[in-house]
Order: sequence, then C-alpha cells, then structure tokens
Amino acid sequence: MAEASEAASRIVKDATRAADIISRISLLFKKGALQRELVDVNDVIREMIVLLRGEATRHSISIRIELAEDLPKVMADPVQLQQVFMNLMLNAIEAMKEGSGGSELTIKSETDHGQVLISVSDTGVGLSPEQWNRSSKHSYDQGYRDWYGPAH
Repeated sequence: MAEASEAASRIVKDATRAADIISRISLLFKKGALQRELVDVNDVIREMIVLLRGEATRHSISIRIELAEDLPKVMADPVQLQQVFMNLMLNAIEAMKEGSGGSELTIKSETDHGQVLISVSDTGVGLSPEQWNRSSKHSYDQGYRDWYGPAH
C-alpha cells in the first residue's frame, strides 16, 4: 500500500511539473518583454526531459544526461531557454525515430573558462551536405550561430 501511495505522489508531482512547464511555454506565444532572471540551466534541461521522455520512449530512444553539478546560474529568459532546448531535443528525436533501435539522445552541461556549455547530440543518421547547408544558413539567419553549427 505504501508503494502505491508513493507512486501516486510521484505521478501527481510529475503531472504538476509538466503543467507548469506547458504553462510557461505557452507564454512564448504571447507578446511581451523578455523576463531575464538567474536560471539554473540544469533545471531547465531536466524539465524538458520530463516533458519529452514519453516521445523518446515511444520511439525506443534512450535519454542520457551528463549534467555538471557545479554549473553556475545564467542570466536568461527561462521560457526562451525551454524553447531552444525543446527544439533541439525534438529535432534529435525526429532524426532518430525511424532508426533500428539503440538510438540515444545525450544532453550534457559543463563549464569552460567561466562559460556554460550545453550540448545536445543524437545517434541519428545526420544531414546530407545539401541539408546541412540549408540548415546552417537558416541557423545563421535566425541568430543561433553560437548555439550550434559545424565543428572546426
């Protein structure tokens, strides 16, 4: 009986957290000023994983996280960070969902010379050179050049 009660409590907690995330993401569609604040990026990543784990599981994609424990908070709009992480994670899931199993989405956070670095990688098939050129031009045009791009 205690196990059932504990499981029910976890379900309620996860549902409440998912509802909070969805509520904050819905703010993206409303016009308004950015709300910059100190944000724990690892918390934002964990929230997005909770929200997208079902989609990954549906396609037999495992999620691996490697989050730095001593990550400093960053000044950012948390809703915009959620949008960026959600887009990157959904793109990764999309790239792997037709795979033959063993697919993995990896999200990693670390610091390097005082900067917070986040990487989202997957074991999908990747882009053809033509697709890459279109994608990286779009990324540059959208101002996300520093978020992702070809490694040099």
